[in-house]
Amino acid sequence: MSRVEGSRAESNMVYALTAKNAEIESLVKSLDSWKKRAAASEDKLASLEVSFILYYSLSSISIL
Repeated sequence: MSRVEGSRAESNMVYALTAKNAEIESLVKSLDSWKKRAAASEDKLASLEVSFILYYSLSSISIL
C-alpha cells in the first residue's frame, strides 16, 4: 500500500469514526430525553396514586 493509499484509508476511517461518534452522541441525547420523560411520568403517576388513596381514605371516613 502506498503512502497516498494509506493516508486516504486513514482519512476515510477518521470520517467514518466521526460520523459514528455523532450518531452515538445523538442516541445518548435521545436516551437522556426519554429518561427525563419517564421520570416525569413516574412522578405524575405517584401523585395520582397519592390523590387516589387520599380521596378514598377521606371518602370512607365521611361515610362512617
